Amino acid sequence: MMKLSEVLSALQIAEAGELLAPHWEDSEATFPSELPPFLDPDRCAALRAFTNLQPEVDPDLVAIARQVVANPALLHLAWHCHRLVYHHPEYSHADIARWPWLERTLGPNHGLFYLLTALSAVPQVQAFHAARAIPEAISRDTVSHYREAMRLKWVEAEGRWTVELHALYWTRYHAWGDLYSCGRMEYMVRPFSGMVQAYRHRASGQVLALDAGGHVFTAEGYINAGETVDSRPGNWESRFEDRGDTVVGVPIRATGQAINTLVELKRGEWDPVLKKGDPVLDTHIPAGGGFTPDKCEHSMRLAVDFFRQFFPDRPFVGFACGSWILDPEIRNWYDPQSNMVKWMDELYLFPYPSGPRTGMFFVFGSDRTDYANLPRDTSLRRAMADHLQAGGYCRAGGMFLLTEDLEYYGSQWYRRNWGGELLGL
Repeated sequence: MMKLSEVLSALQIAEAGELLAPHWEDSEATFPSELPPFLDPDRCAALRAFTNLQPEVDPDLVAIARQVVANPALLHLAWHCHRLVYHHPEYSHADIARWPWLERTLGPNHGLFYLLTALSAVPQVQAFHAARAIPEAISRDTVSHYREAMRLKWVEAEGRWTVELHALYWTRYHAWGDLYSCGRMEYMVRPFSGMVQAYRHRASGQVLALDAGGHVFTAEGYINAGETVDSRPGNWESRFEDRGDTVVGVPIRATGQAINTLVELKRGEWDPVLKKGDPVLDTHIPAGGGFTPDKCEHSMRLAVDFFRQFFPDRPFVGFACGSWILDPEIRNWYDPQSNMVKWMDELYLFPYPSGPRTGMFFVFGSDRTDYANLPRDTSLRRAMADHLQAGGYCRAGGMFLLTEDLEYYGSQWYRRNWGGELLGL
């Protein structure tokens, strides 16, 4: 048993005491008598290989593992970090991102300490998937997105490996058996956030989304995070009311904008098909190319088949997502024929709270505001940098696609069959 104060002192990270204090006693009570695989110098490289992270890291990764094993303070901290990430879901993402760097103890490759933490999830992934008879190829493909979560990088000028902590929490969903890759995209069954409620017209099958109420919109029908009605001219607030035989609310265009008016839907004519809390396939788009319309459709069809086969106990009513990739304005500042726009054209979009630089970190790896000096080495980077430099707004957007409407994929079904047309909108 070690006290947290002893570990903090030995590693010269006393400033992290409050951050690392939660559940320390639990970690010490569960400290293993045998070396766990992720800290075993003879086994950690095999875990790295399973995730398809860069093999060039192995010598330095093994060296860090040996340093951890030889230092009781590092050993106990490594186990505690593992426990915090994978056994205490209430421990926040933000706190994980603020964990201390251990350069004074581990030297230039100190970031690999937290790569070991990420790799500690792999045995849990393997065990969970085996219990569900999930093919190993899917398991490997699922954890191959560790590259994006950890952003493992060799910095030639500094002669060291670096990682980032802001997305380490994402590997939780692998360990818990929630997140799966199905082709180009990843999916988890999650409750719908409830930004909108969707209805289908019984006679025509057309779909109309209403805002769930209480959101402040811009004059253009978007949501700028943190704004009030008084923040700028034209802002307005939505409302939603369920009157039993009818519902009253603000309609949302399938292209992702709220309309500053109220409509009334009769229960006998409109059936609810999506509401807050309904289980959906929460959709995530890993970085990388090849985001073509065919691959998107293939991925979504794979996801339906995968979850129905391996998780019949996790029903879902459709797909949903909130992302910078779903900014309806992308077609205006980037390329109206881009793969991102073509995917959006097949979905029902809705406004999503966001700041003015949403997506910058994913595109540039930082949130820096010196727009003139942002790298412009790809068409997307050039377009986003130019748009921001000109004072443009890069926002997030939301989407849903109901499972029964997947058969119409490729026809822009929601745009061509928008329920607002039945109300004269």
